[in-house]
Amino acid sequence: MKKNIKFWVNYIVLLSLIITFFSCGKSDNELRIEKIEVIEKKNQNTRKELALKYKAYIGWDTLDQYSIWYQNKFINENNLLYFYGKIIDIIREDSNFVIKIRRVDEIYENDYYPDVFPNRDFLANVYLNDTLFSKFEKLNLKSDDKINGAFILKVLNINYLFSENYFKYRVFNGELIDFYLNEVEYEND
Repeated sequence: MKKNIKFWVNYIVLLSLIITFFSCGKSDNELRIEKIEVIEKKNQNTRKELALKYKAYIGWDTLDQYSIWYQNKFINENNLLYFYGKIIDIIREDSNFVIKIRRVDEIYENDYYPDVFPNRDFLANVYLNDTLFSKFEKLNLKSDDKINGAFILKVLNINYLFSENYFKYRVFNGELIDFYLNEVEYEND
């Protein structure tokens, strides 16, 4: 009888330790959120290092300037442009590959809305050399990946694209110098 009581006491102690151990652990959702935060911190640091490496101009997209300011800054003064955005298409024009990128808010990771920020919507047509295009091909991107990234551009010219609702997009046309695509956390990871 004493052995039986000792067994049950040990069993209850062990069971309570197991319950305490697992209840103190983090939920799957908490672990996933921590993983996403680590990935985003790495993305931010890598993007910052990329901009610093090329001394690319950042913060230009928070200014409300006429196109002449952008032309002076990036074409006349020959500054490289740090462009953060989402790839919306990749096409071939003649013998060049062109990536179409829409600017995305880097802090909130979303698109600007034309009615909220009417003068701050930007697109980029980015021309790639064969070496950089092969880097893109190796990534095996699909159009539904919706991956944001940082792009360093040498701006060749700036123009406008008018949408059906008369909204204008300022378009930077330039050569891709380098890029970094954000790592992302997928549901199945």
